[in-house]
This record gives sequence, structure tokens and C-alpha cells, in this order.
Amino acid sequence: WLARIPAFRIKTGTEPITFGGHVFGIENLILEWS
Repeated sequence: WLARIPAFRIKTGTEPITFGGHVFGIENLILEWS
């Protein structure tokens, strides 16, 4: 499905918020589309 969506990247000036433990996850991920 990645081939069918527009190009994207992490928004400039933001950072993903991740957490770990037994399960890895992303709490906040701000993207911008090209």
C-alpha cells in the first residue's frame, strides 16, 4: 500500500514519541505529505 500513497516524511521540527518494553510503539508521529 505504500506504493499507492503520496510521498511523506516526518514533519520538520517534530520528533516521533516512542515507547518500548515488551512491545514497541509510537505514541505520536506527525507526518507531512509532498
